Amino acid sequence: MRTAIINQLKDQVAGLGGRVYQAFLAPANVQKPYATVKMAGERGDLRIPWATHPAVEVRLYNEKNSFIPLDALEKECITALNGVSLNGKHQLRWVPGGTDFEDIQLGLIGRLINFRATVINE
Repeated sequence: MRTAIINQLKDQVAGLGGRVYQAFLAPANVQKPYATVKMAGERGDLRIPWATHPAVEVRLYNEKNSFIPLDALEKECITALNGVSLNGKHQLRWVPGGTDFEDIQLGLIGRLINFRATVINE
């Protein structure tokens, strides 16, 4: 699923220019803005015992000059992933409530976007 999400963002979010990486694995000298994808846990479905709902975090990073470009990228990412079926197996839903953040270690600002996937385990 991680690979499918990364590929979807690379293909559908022009503002990222293909710069989408697994969490914590972006090159140190990567051009900004860029995104990372993190699988952030999984919960079961109370009604369907063979279904799970993995959490997915997309983090957008940019230089410390403005959050406005991140606003536009957030919209592109939501459009690219929300309600889309990936590999015919996984469907993502945007979870409202993302947030701005500062990554002091990287010296960058960012935006967190949350999604939940629905996975039917056969």
